[in-house]
Amino acid sequence: MSVIRCFLLLCLAFGAANLAAQPVYICRLSTGKAVFTSYPQGKCELSVMDGVDEETEAINDDDALMQLIYEKEFGNINENAIKLPPPSVYIKKPLPPAHALPPAPVIKQSPKQLVERDMQLEEAALKQARQNLANAKARGNAQEINRWQQIVTDREQNIRALQREWEKY
Repeated sequence: MSVIRCFLLLCLAFGAANLAAQPVYICRLSTGKAVFTSYPQGKCELSVMDGVDEETEAINDDDALMQLIYEKEFGNINENAIKLPPPSVYIKKPLPPAHALPPAPVIKQSPKQLVERDMQLEEAALKQARQNLANAKARGNAQEINRWQQIVTDREQNIRALQREWEKY
């Protein structure tokens, strides 16, 4: 078994050495895209990139980092120009957990109280409908008179139904 391992390691070493020795080309395809390849196709140039950007500098402190970021984003900063401070970061305060909030008050009403409330709302709506009917009659608009008369009749029927419901309790 050790012979097989030695053979595999030997093949791997020769393959890696061969891979490292191959030049890398930058080729422009017919679609206009640029690709990196070891096998030139179409218009190709030998790539001289070794993975290191010549403009990259070692940065030791935050001020130098901010200056580098500004230079990359806005170009060279003139010493006489006004320097703006870096933008502030606003962090929202988290909401308190749901269990920390007080529960909403629950108003318990009996069915009779609910029917009484509905009756009051219907009576207020009936009063408004009767006022609108009177205004329509004053204007003499037959179409509005018919419409508001139907609404008044509906509201009166609703109140009678609620009264029958209220009597059950």
